[in-house]
Amino acid sequence: MSALKKGVTKTILASGKQGWVSTQDALTALIWKEIALSRAPGSQSKVNNVINFRARNDIPLSSGYFGNALAMRSVTNELWSTDEVCTTSIEDLALSIRSLFSQVTRDSVSQDLAYLEGLLDQRKTEALVGLGLDIIEGGTTFNNWTCFKGYEIKFGSDPVWYNPVLWPWSNFIHFVSTPNGSVIAQIQLPKDEMAIFSDRYKNKLYRHHIKESF
Repeated sequence: MSALKKGVTKTILASGKQGWVSTQDALTALIWKEIALSRAPGSQSKVNNVINFRARNDIPLSSGYFGNALAMRSVTNELWSTDEVCTTSIEDLALSIRSLFSQVTRDSVSQDLAYLEGLLDQRKTEALVGLGLDIIEGGTTFNNWTCFKGYEIKFGSDPVWYNPVLWPWSNFIHFVSTPNGSVIAQIQLPKDEMAIFSDRYKNKLYRHHIKESF
């Protein structure tokens, strides 16, 4: 993971481009590209990134706010197809993913909340559920759980292993940490794509020290 991040950062700096990317950005870009290579040529490619803004000082939450503070933003372009993702460097894909974080602002979050509150006021709970499913099914969604402090909670013994449940839909990728500090990418794709992804790129992903959970 460290080597992947360092390699992407080194290439970005050497090309003269501006921008910082995280390990998650680099990992997301790598898997996004591999998924594109597993899909039919010419199909649309879109990535949804779940962004946690709870700790952001520029988006203050009330002291009584309870629960997750998440925003979904998407990397998509009408001109982008799986072919273009396949030919785009991992560095450029990582930069496009990082750009999503700048889209999560006080104004954008306020607009999101106002829209959701409007649905609640109108008792349109079905629309709320459908909204989430439409977003997830409209692309490949990446969700990072490695920042959670699950292994720091003490139960009187060694840390227990935690992992997300399998979702009832595909095109969903979870990053979760393990007790020894490594990262598992739990990848859920349609069966035909999963077979190609696994057969053609499994060894390549392992060379980047990523363990898949199928």
